[in-house]
Amino acid sequence: RPRSRTARRLILSLAWGSIIGSNLTLFASARASLALQVYGAHQGAGPVHSAPIGVLEFTAATAGIVLVLLVLTYWMLRFWFPPEGLDMKPALARLNEQVGELGNVSTNEIKTVLVLLALVPALVLLGPDYGLGTVAIAFSAALFGLGVLEWETAERYVNWGIVLLYGGAIAIGAGLAQSGAMEWMGGHLLPGPGTPAVVSLVLITTMGVFFTTFVANAAVIALLLPAVLIACPGLGLDMRAITVIMAVSTGLSFALPVSTPAMALAYGTGYIGTREGVGFGTVMSVLAIPVVVLIAIFVWPLLGLSPFVS
Repeated sequence: RPRSRTARRLILSLAWGSIIGSNLTLFASARASLALQVYGAHQGAGPVHSAPIGVLEFTAATAGIVLVLLVLTYWMLRFWFPPEGLDMKPALARLNEQVGELGNVSTNEIKTVLVLLALVPALVLLGPDYGLGTVAIAFSAALFGLGVLEWETAERYVNWGIVLLYGGAIAIGAGLAQSGAMEWMGGHLLPGPGTPAVVSLVLITTMGVFFTTFVANAAVIALLLPAVLIACPGLGLDMRAITVIMAVSTGLSFALPVSTPAMALAYGTGYIGTREGVGFGTVMSVLAIPVVVLIAIFVWPLLGLSPFVS
């Protein structure tokens, strides 16, 4: 039924679970890759240089955040939508039937799995030297070489609008940084020199979560991250850690459909209304801020990624 607690809990579990999970690896969202590209461009143009951010390093930093938020989300959804005692066995039986109808694993599916299994270590080992994009394109070409894909088929699934969006976002961010607009933005939006580093960290995390509630996260990264990176030395913050903070915080909006396709799909089902989406989603966004900040302060230094400059 449209007002079924079970239905609403399932849909929000899917939407919020995908939002949280998109922060676990660099492969899970274009947002994280865009943040690394902005960071790399800043490193190439700025006088201060920091070590690059690796694939494994990013996952190690975000794993704790993802785990805590998943547990928190589970209990919050269970509190808001108590179990109704429904018997799910008929639904599971039907799903098992549909899986059985798919048949045996095909040769192309095996080839695809092998390419993906080789892609992950290649990104880890070759990404720092050749770039994540170069490695990804090489393995995409392998799918064509193995006959798994034809260009006409792949082209139907490529959203060129998204490609242009992220390419344009990088160009806009670089242009704003070189024109001096980022220094102006940083002076008006970000905390000023002398602000305690902990306060600056909280404010930057909050800004990431807040802005991405109303604007696509790619635009927030492109417009805000360059200004944040420029301000980091004066705020006593490490640019590598703050890049990860921005990549994560801009991916933790649980309220409005404009912030992420997951919430747009959830609203589109007709089961999620303003109370569930905006009301409960805003609570989750607010709760996510201290989770990110506390893990960054107390756990990341153990991984060699302290948010504060010593």
